[in-house]
Amino acid sequence: MDGITLRTWEGLVAHAAQHGWTKGAFYTKISEYGMQYLMPAPFNSEELVSVNLSPSPRNGQDVYMSAITGNVSAIWNHAQVSSRPCISPPDCASHGQVSLSQEEDMENASGIPEGQVLITTILKTLPHRPKVNPVSAKVSTSAPDTSASIVKDIAAKMKESTLPPATIAPQNARKRKAADNDASGPVSAFKRQMSTDKAKPCGRPLVWSNRRQELCETVSYYNSYEASWCHPKGNAISMLISEDQSPRSYAEIDVVITRATGGMTEDPKRKGFRIQNKSHTDADLTVRAVKNAKLSGQAIILIGSSKCEMPVLMPHNFQVLEHYWITDTWWEKINGFNVFKYRFERCDLSIQPWYMPSNKDFRAPDFSVTCNVGLCKKCGIEQPQVYQVWLCLNHLCDAFWKLPNGKDVGKMSLEFNSAFVSKRSHFTGMKNFDIQPETFQPANHQALQFAFSRDGWLGFWCNQCGKCCSREDWVGWTCTCGNTYRISAPVLRAEETDVSFNENSQLIPLSPKSVTSKITAQSDMIGKYKVDYYPVMENQWIIHLHSTPEINAQTNGPDQLFKEMQEARGMRLLRRINGKVATNAPTAALTRHFAENYGLHYNYIVAQGSTPFSSAPAPVCHALQRLIWAGTATEMMDISKPFNELLVVGYMSDGRMGYHDDGEVSLGPTISTLSLGCQALMKFRYKKKYYSPPLDMKSNKFVSESFVLSGVPLEQERNDQVKWEKSHPNATLVEKRTHFKGLPGVKKQADSKLMHRDSLQLLLSHGDMVIMHGADIQKYMEHQVEARGCLRFALTSRHVLSHMVNPADLYMGDVDLSAYPEYDGSKDCMPVEEKDS
Repeated sequence: MDGITLRTWEGLVAHAAQHGWTKGAFYTKISEYGMQYLMPAPFNSEELVSVNLSPSPRNGQDVYMSAITGNVSAIWNHAQVSSRPCISPPDCASHGQVSLSQEEDMENASGIPEGQVLITTILKTLPHRPKVNPVSAKVSTSAPDTSASIVKDIAAKMKESTLPPATIAPQNARKRKAADNDASGPVSAFKRQMSTDKAKPCGRPLVWSNRRQELCETVSYYNSYEASWCHPKGNAISMLISEDQSPRSYAEIDVVITRATGGMTEDPKRKGFRIQNKSHTDADLTVRAVKNAKLSGQAIILIGSSKCEMPVLMPHNFQVLEHYWITDTWWEKINGFNVFKYRFERCDLSIQPWYMPSNKDFRAPDFSVTCNVGLCKKCGIEQPQVYQVWLCLNHLCDAFWKLPNGKDVGKMSLEFNSAFVSKRSHFTGMKNFDIQPETFQPANHQALQFAFSRDGWLGFWCNQCGKCCSREDWVGWTCTCGNTYRISAPVLRAEETDVSFNENSQLIPLSPKSVTSKITAQSDMIGKYKVDYYPVMENQWIIHLHSTPEINAQTNGPDQLFKEMQEARGMRLLRRINGKVATNAPTAALTRHFAENYGLHYNYIVAQGSTPFSSAPAPVCHALQRLIWAGTATEMMDISKPFNELLVVGYMSDGRMGYHDDGEVSLGPTISTLSLGCQALMKFRYKKKYYSPPLDMKSNKFVSESFVLSGVPLEQERNDQVKWEKSHPNATLVEKRTHFKGLPGVKKQADSKLMHRDSLQLLLSHGDMVIMHGADIQKYMEHQVEARGCLRFALTSRHVLSHMVNPADLYMGDVDLSAYPEYDGSKDCMPVEEKDS
């Protein structure tokens, strides 16, 4: 045990003996201090602790008391309670209980005379406990060996961890100790147990969310979806504090001490832990942003996650705390790497924060505490005493991270100087952001620049419960508390959608966009459509059907469909969770597009339900007619596999669908898409493992290629490899890889970075259709779509194989278009009754 844990343990056991605690009360109290890992597992209350105490002590009378557990035994023999200053449990301090002076009592001990202290630890290491350094070669499960030699041996070892009284241990000192000693598994387990013993806050947060994306899409001061800091243009404005797995950190209501992010990797020895594997530098963006904030006096808004080390239970996954400012910055070493650290202090110390523990009384700050300052003889810089010993914390100095005697700190257990933690200062800086977001104004969303701009589909702050809510529904926002906002957006014509917005939400016409392609198109006319055929592989085609104003103006044509889609009659477009993540998981992220599926189930990059075609609104059925015609007119659609699914996707400004493929095994070979509204840029590229040297980066296995794209790196070598593999059909993967690496130019090319470029780009306009025919397109290529304007709908049909669907759901894909006219690409699509008349 380290010095702090030992002294806390002593105080708890002595207090338990003096006041007659039950075994259950004792276990509860040691859990409060995170020392339950010292207990045997599974927990057996009968074997937990045995306490023997002589009659109540008086001055001059010896007290003999022993406490025995599964792996710690202790004996105290005192004439009176010592009054030496030390760190002791708060409950014990009120009764005058103070821990022992380890150096004096243990060095002077011999036998069992007055003043003896003996601590022995069991050598047996259980899998659920951190490893403990043995102090004796003798295993003891009852009374400890009391020989003088063992006592002195223990004293010598314990002296190394003895700390001066003017120190404060990091809040999670036990975890830090385990991290320094490369302890395994159980640290996180008892850390989680500790979190359940935290007090509840006295109030509730003004701004909170369950998903990180909700917070980022709602407040203006934090839009960092992955990093902890938000520092746009190098100006630090906010930070998310979570579990800090570095050896030295500290968190309380008024002061937070933590490290700059970055430079960490998974710990190979401990699952779920991260360790420092790279040094921070002065050029790091976070380091520069923090220094700028300190120099300018800029207040930082701290956001606490449910895993942050504040001494209260956080009610939500994410909650905004208060304004803090950076009072000190310094450098230290962690795992041999330079790490940038900083100290936050709450700006408004006279105001009780909502996250004050409910079982604590709020006290006015004490500004009289000062911290010692030392002068480094090497660099000449004055620096505060951050730890129990003064160190030069200038990473550019030769004396950096060295003790006054010149030795390196190494794995010495450092703890914070109590004065450094306790000092308080008056904040005189700036608060550039209010914690409370602007009040939501639904009337603004009737204007074009609010209805479909990026601001229009971000989140809103609920003024009833304080929750940040992403816009999940096309027609508005709904909070979990029931607070709902619906908007009445204007209905646009297609030509009005080819606009973008600047930072002030002002309209900007789209600039002309040129597209590039490495694949030569073969052009033709079908009806009134100009058709471009792109042969991406043998018998694999990407086909672009260009619409015209005349086609778009047809009855039930793209113009009318676009209008009906905006009115959203009979459909519900939703943003859905991306990937297989629980809805309320902190990392759950909504897509940047809205979608609804009709017909048989189709789970692309998100999981979603489906609506039967029998309940599909008219624009969906009219679009399906056109998509069926496009597939058959180009003779690329397999009639035996007709479309039985249609996915509607809605994009607002800045909406997109990233690179992906539609290569699900449940799909047929043909996919057809109708584009309505603003222009969109559709990009195709070969997957990286087929574009880069043929090596799967995840499995590190050689990838045999069945084709070689013209213009790719190492094209000649790839062709030679394909020929060689055909002539050696029984070659192993190792032989194939060895042969490829031996070809001319391969080694030279492997040393350079390859650019993953697009092979084909299509600029889709209102009314255009795209067909992807051939399963190999999805196997070897991936595509993405970016809406260039402010509003677009994409309606995509596929054939879902019936044997891959639940038989009870097959009816959903039944398509009855008898009420809709057959479309031939040249004439108006008139309703059936008008056509017959």
